[in-house]
Amino acid sequence: MSDLVRQHPPIGDLLFKGGGLAPHIVITLNGQNSINLETSVTEGDVLAIFPPIAGGDSPRAPLLKGEGN
Repeated sequence: MSDLVRQHPPIGDLLFKGGGLAPHIVITLNGQNSINLETSVTEGDVLAIFPPIAGGDSPRAPLLKGEGN
């Protein structure tokens, strides 16, 4: 992760909050959830970073919650 942030500094603001991984970010290493940021990766490993895909508020939010019509 440190190499990734070093190569692409703006991504650090998206991935990390308060000295750790932001709570809405999911990281997998070879298909397994990984929360240990000290884990080493080697050539051939597959690292996937999933940003939040839901949340927030929108004008449709009351309808999605079953309020109003």
